[in-house]
Parts: sequence; structure tokens; C-alpha cells
Amino acid sequence: QAEVGRTPVRIKKVKMSALTPSEKVSCINEIRLLARLTHPNIITYKEAFFEGEHLCLSLNSRRAAISC
Repeated sequence: QAEVGRTPVRIKKVKMSALTPSEKVSCINEIRLLARLTHPNIITYKEAFFEGEHLCLSLNSRRAAISC
């Protein structure tokens, strides 16, 4: 868990090289969906970026979790 400004965030890392091509597509589609959703019980997507072979997701810290 990290903090950006004063907002606590969670960074989720996904090792893209470990995913099959269809898993990569599913992962990207889930990120697109998450970016559009707003609900108090769903983690809020902030940004995505690559760090080496990892896709990193910056998410508001909440109790919910995503699988990718």
C-alpha cells in the first residue's frame, strides 16, 4: 500500500509475460471495465503503467479486490 498525495492507494502488479494471449486480453478488458465503474463497494481505478515486464495498477485502497 502506498499513498499518492493523501489518498491511500494499492499497487497491483501483474507479470504480463506469465499470461497467455487470451489472459492478457481478459486482463486489459477488466482494466477498461474497472476504469468506467464508480460504486462505493468497488475499488476505484486511478492509473496503469508498465514497470519492466509488470503491468502495475494504481487503485484506491478499499476492501474489494480484482483478479487479473
